[in-house]
Amino acid sequence: MNSSNLTDRKYYSLYIGNLSGNVRPKELIQYLEQFDEVDQCQFFEANQRRWSTFAFVLMRTPDSINRLMSTRPHYLDNRRFVDKRSFQF
Repeated sequence: MNSSNLTDRKYYSLYIGNLSGNVRPKELIQYLEQFDEVDQCQFFEANQRRWSTFAFVLMRTPDSINRLMSTRPHYLDNRRFVDKRSFQF
């Protein structure tokens, strides 16, 4: 991948918040893969300082994020999660 592709990758990232503490990274990835392949997932579990679980996800294409955004709301473990474009990666 050349450097211009790496620069453009910032448009492929997504913040997923308000996840249930019962959701595991594998479950989140399986859910998101109905929209396209997930390249990377940084998963942060709830603890004493964080009351909810969240993740930063890097999708294969920006179109997959558009598809995900256009089909809101999304639920995992009977809990609606927040999905927003992110510039984390």
